Amino acid sequence: MRLTAIVGSYRKDGVINRVVDEILSSAREQGAQLETKPAG
Repeated sequence: MRLTAIVGSYRKDGVINRVVDEILSSAREQGAQLETKPAG
């Protein structure tokens, strides 16, 4: 499985980024290939 997360938060290390990182971490543990891109 391949996932791309598009993060629209303007704070580089804000709450949204931390939540997305946690979600992606779980997906990575299950074998997903991940990519994260800023929306801006």
